[in-house]
Amino acid sequence: MVVAQLGRALLPCGRQKESHPCSGTLTLSTALVSAVGLCRGQAITSVTFNPNNITECNLVGMTINGNLPGGATPLSIGYSQVGNTVTLPLEVQAGGGPASFSQAVGPFGPYTPGSYTFIVQMVVNGNVVASQTIPKTVTAGVNPDAGQFGSDTVCTSAANFNLFSLLTGGDPGGAWTDPLNQPCSATFDPGVSLAGYYTYALEVLAPCTSAYQQVYVQYVAQVNNPGTSGYASACQGGAPIDLFTYLGGTPDTGGQWSFNGTNHGPQFNPLTDPQGVYTYTLPGTAPCPTVSASVTVTLEVPPNAGTGNTVEVCEDDSIFALSTGLTGTPNQSGTWYTGPFVLGNYMVEIIPAINGGGIYTYIVTSPFCPSDTAYVEVVLLDSTSLDCTVGMEEQKAGLDRFELLPNPTDGM
Repeated sequence: MVVAQLGRALLPCGRQKESHPCSGTLTLSTALVSAVGLCRGQAITSVTFNPNNITECNLVGMTINGNLPGGATPLSIGYSQVGNTVTLPLEVQAGGGPASFSQAVGPFGPYTPGSYTFIVQMVVNGNVVASQTIPKTVTAGVNPDAGQFGSDTVCTSAANFNLFSLLTGGDPGGAWTDPLNQPCSATFDPGVSLAGYYTYALEVLAPCTSAYQQVYVQYVAQVNNPGTSGYASACQGGAPIDLFTYLGGTPDTGGQWSFNGTNHGPQFNPLTDPQGVYTYTLPGTAPCPTVSASVTVTLEVPPNAGTGNTVEVCEDDSIFALSTGLTGTPNQSGTWYTGPFVLGNYMVEIIPAINGGGIYTYIVTSPFCPSDTAYVEVVLLDSTSLDCTVGMEEQKAGLDRFELLPNPTDGM
């Protein structure tokens, strides 16, 4: 049971004598005025013991938690023992610190078996401003048990585990050292932690006897290597691709491919297989698990250059857009050529009198599919051709009159 106990001098602020640091009198020194803030809410909120159950073979550490509204800072801890009463005054200085604190102190002891009273005090300028009294029973010492030897063989890719799990029995709370006799965590990190003997120690004071035990951890290497995951693109309706060639690293052969949990061959056929993730799996070397890598396949739409045609163009036309000679739904990412020479992109226009007639080639390329090509044959018509002039013809005999408006005309 923890009992809070305040000293007799701790009357509420404003009811103290002027000589006490909690007085509100303005004639006090600066140091005393600083202490006034502490009187308004300072407290020791809790004291924890390590270990909580104390034996005659333990040293005892404590953590003191409290509130310091004045922004005070813990400075030092005192210690005195009279019989079975232990007093621990914590000196506090006002100003410069956080509103709350957690102060580790100790270790103290050891103590002979019996009932003890621990009194933890907060002291400001020589005055006790807060206190807690904690009764504790110190029991007779019991020799610790470090458990029985254990060992394990682990894969370098295994998950982390606690070395304590390799011991049979054993009391908790001990410390570990690695195969180089260096202090270490109880967590073994496969592939990082050293292989070898790890020592578990439960060290206590006389009259108890410290206990030690070891565990042994060895590695088994993962022999099979599936490589690293990769990506592949295949053309819709195109030729099959070898999935193995898209794995990264240096994968071993002999594994099994699967798609959505169903076994699959080593080739991807764009005519029949859906795009997605294809997994390559190799058996593990016991106790290592199976290992795998994957290839994510994306199907690419083949390029479309449209359908070429033969078009007639008047030789005196100012411009002609070659794309008007294509039908279908051509991709506009292609390039026009005349012979080996580049003319321009999909929207290019020619000047018939300069570029002339002939075969014009439109090519759309793809990084994963074969290129697609369309041809437009341009036939130049003489400017005197009826298709290139404003021609008129009498369609009915006996026509008496024909007028063209406006006259002269500008083409409309």
